[in-house]
Amino acid sequence: MERRRNAGSDPVGETLVRRYLAAFGPADTADLRAWCGLTGLRGAVAAIREQLVAFRDERGRELLDRWHTYSMDKHFPPGST
Repeated sequence: MERRRNAGSDPVGETLVRRYLAAFGPADTADLRAWCGLTGLRGAVAAIREQLVAFRDERGRELLDRWHTYSMDKHFPPGST
């Protein structure tokens, strides 16, 4: 079954955010913008927010990361998923 997207969705931006966080997370959105040079990824982050986990660093910045990174079952060895 195909998942419906909102009219203003940005599947490319969502993929970019996921891949960036997989490689460099946790990170804040300013880190993401500095890395890719794109603005306007706020909507992509908002669209996948339920797939992310948020932290606060010592300066109070919100750091985001993929939920998958923190929800792995110990029965799956690294690299198996």
